[in-house]
Amino acid sequence: MNAEEIIRLKGLKSTVQRLAVVRSLLNAEQPLSEQQIKESIGKDFDRVTFYRTMKTLQEEGIIHPILIEEKDTVYALSINHEKEHAHFVCDSCHKTMCLEGDQRLEASLPKGFRLQHSRILIHGICDECSANGK
Repeated sequence: MNAEEIIRLKGLKSTVQRLAVVRSLLNAEQPLSEQQIKESIGKDFDRVTFYRTMKTLQEEGIIHPILIEEKDTVYALSINHEKEHAHFVCDSCHKTMCLEGDQRLEASLPKGFRLQHSRILIHGICDECSANGK
């Protein structure tokens, strides 16, 4: 699926900015930070247009944020992930990836509480860093 098909699938207009962000994430080997997306786009979109584009793509479920640390967020395409899912972060090289399978929370909420969403972030060492003895 290409960028235009992904955007059209959600019933959105294929603007230059939306196409650029989606292409950037399609071509990436892993989720990207806002700065990395801006650098890969290579065009000078104004700040407001960039953030409106990111917000629209998130609201429409085309991309999703992954909160790594308190202030570090990367973005991934949601086309292969229709539901909430866990993410993996390598503590050595910081490679980040979406994990397959259901995300399950095995905690009991107090009476009257309702779960709206959860985020599971798994830290460890990726296969490349393990092979290199890191």
